[in-house]
Amino acid sequence: MIIVNKVLVGAIVVIVILVAAFSFFAFAKVDTTLNVNSAFYTSNIIDKQPVNGKYLMMNVSVKNNGQGTLTVSNDQFTPMVNGKPVEKYSVFTGDGTDLQRQVTVASGESKDLWVIFDIGDQKPDSIEYHGPLAWASTYKTSTSINSITPGVPFNGMNQTAKTNMGMNGTVMGISVNMKMNGTDNEFFEKTDDINIIKLTKKVSSTTNSNINGQNNTQNENTEETEMINLNTGLLTNGTSYSTLLPKNLTKTGDTTNIDNSTYTIVGSEKIEILGHKIDCWKVESTYEREGSKLKATMFYDKTTRMILKMVADKQNMPVSGYNFEVTAEAELTSTNMPLIGIA
Repeated sequence: MIIVNKVLVGAIVVIVILVAAFSFFAFAKVDTTLNVNSAFYTSNIIDKQPVNGKYLMMNVSVKNNGQGTLTVSNDQFTPMVNGKPVEKYSVFTGDGTDLQRQVTVASGESKDLWVIFDIGDQKPDSIEYHGPLAWASTYKTSTSINSITPGVPFNGMNQTAKTNMGMNGTVMGISVNMKMNGTDNEFFEKTDDINIIKLTKKVSSTTNSNINGQNNTQNENTEETEMINLNTGLLTNGTSYSTLLPKNLTKTGDTTNIDNSTYTIVGSEKIEILGHKIDCWKVESTYEREGSKLKATMFYDKTTRMILKMVADKQNMPVSGYNFEVTAEAELTSTNMPLIGIA
């Protein structure tokens, strides 16, 4: 009898603890402010295919206005339409990738988190954040989604790349040696057409040349504005744009000719970029114009289809009837674009 009483007492204690815990989650007030920084669709995440047809990737800022520390997980968000959850979706929590599942937000601070929905063509107009118990009505807040782009690049995206190039040759018996170091800053803005994104490219470069023993240094700053068709990956004037892999290149062996260049997917390769191990499409490109020919290997992120690295190994390139030995490389050095690596 004493044993039974101990069991009953233990069960009652457990029930009381569970009720208290459930009551806390059901009625606790969580003071947060949400903001959707960017939202865009992608057809895959590395080699993972969405069940519903498309992934909707969203970068969400969560500000903790309360007194205690708040833990926010990417499965605590719901896509909404007219105040109700969308009809069919699931949350991609990052299995098999290095996608961050949760962040800890101190009082008064704000942190960003990537939230990914397997959602197809559905177009939510807001996103809701809830506590560990989704039914706890007092533990919810929401914010509107201002715009969703068909893919990357997206409004507000920016990135920086470093470029190095060397050229050596002889012109009419005169030795020519040149080295160029450049920084390429790119900024993307939305336009009135959801399928068109505006690119502003600012390039700062320094070229050191040695011609027959005479050294010379030139600094140059340029700025260009271009329009990119997100449905094709090309500039709106139809010429190539190496930052975004053209949409008709999707598997090994696919090739396309654009303006004076040929692009061919030759396989896949994992490369290290900004602390992430990214699975990329490896693309060989050949540029030919007026007798000049340059071959390069490009690495495009499989998730975003954005270029991360370019390498042109040492090769001979004819220029105006003279042969030059050329090498070049470029690599992404900073970005607010999502880089989802292999876990």
